[in-house]
Amino acid sequence: MRAFMSVLATAAVVAAACGGGGGAAAPSGAVTIKGTDYAFSPDTVRLKVGQEVRITFRNDGEKDHEMMIGKGVKMMDGKPDGYQTWFMQGMQMRFERDGKAIDAMGAMGGDMDEPSDIGMMLVDKGASPVTIVFTVPDKVGEWEMGCFEDNGTHYDQGMKGKVIVEK
Repeated sequence: MRAFMSVLATAAVVAAACGGGGGAAAPSGAVTIKGTDYAFSPDTVRLKVGQEVRITFRNDGEKDHEMMIGKGVKMMDGKPDGYQTWFMQGMQMRFERDGKAIDAMGAMGGDMDEPSDIGMMLVDKGASPVTIVFTVPDKVGEWEMGCFEDNGTHYDQGMKGKVIVEK
């Protein structure tokens, strides 16, 4: 009986985390997004305004991958190159790798020209995951997560997903 109850409890937790098929919810405030060649899993994440969340980005692919959240794809030389509006820009956030705090530039690979407050996470092939911790702002609606590595080819090949912010 105890084993049966344990299985039921596990199933309930998994069902809650999956958000009823509408993408991964972050009921506990934590979600892991896996980047592969060329997709995010889950490809839809639901967040609630005011909730503190921990989004961990893990690279399970054979190439370097990044995760950004924004709206309006910015084009450079005819190729997708990030977003016109960044979801996390100007927000207070912290980054972690291997259980230790890192700065935003470290989460971005350390050699980026972008501002350090956009919430981008770059994880090289075989590298440890990066976690970003923040409180979800009142930016209700549908946002996009994308990877723009290799001059936007990852994005063009389908490495994008949804981040839905709800009240």
